[in-house]
Amino acid sequence: SFLLESLKNAKKSFEKDFLEGAIIIVSAKIVSILEGNIVNLDDISFENLVKNEADDIVSEVKGCFLTRKYGIIIPNAGIDRSNVPNGHAVTWPKAPQTTADILVTALRKKFDLEQIGVIIADSCITPGRKGTTGVALAWSGFEGVQDERGKVDLFGDTLKLAQKAIADNLVSAALLVMGEADECTPIAIVEEAPVVFTDRQMQPHEGNMEIDEDLFQFS
Repeated sequence: SFLLESLKNAKKSFEKDFLEGAIIIVSAKIVSILEGNIVNLDDISFENLVKNEADDIVSEVKGCFLTRKYGIIIPNAGIDRSNVPNGHAVTWPKAPQTTADILVTALRKKFDLEQIGVIIADSCITPGRKGTTGVALAWSGFEGVQDERGKVDLFGDTLKLAQKAIADNLVSAALLVMGEADECTPIAIVEEAPVVFTDRQMQPHEGNMEIDEDLFQFS
């Protein structure tokens, strides 16, 4: 695959076995392109494409749809018209969790690894904040959310809500080098990340919060 060949070539330039214990961040767009999820907007309007791809339309403001896709609140169902030929758009991967699982299995076998993680990643926006941060559509090979509930803080109070978005934070860091424009960097490698590796089978969208627990709940 594209990923395996890219890592194989990169590996030659490193003296050490840099993939053991690494997290591989893979752009959702490159996954979608390789899946063939490029849509000619001569065949369907952008509005109808968004409606087809979204799991739910939350609202429409200034020609932009706020939607749910895979349980994530995201503009326009994650559909992107940048870095694709004019008049075309790229939708999100069809089954990001399956892709992440396949890649972890392939990487372990190809490079004889014990600990390796993969994230299928995209950028997102935070309400009220300028700029984009990262969101993990799926991850495999490590625990992407670290539950801090039940631990105590500096003053001995028990934490009731705290959970660390490990996978999302790793994506945000990776976006600093992957970029949003013409960087042409669809893969990033994070070494020595403070993660817990696991063989546990991840469930699709397990990083999502239940709507009735969500402070930014939309109706």
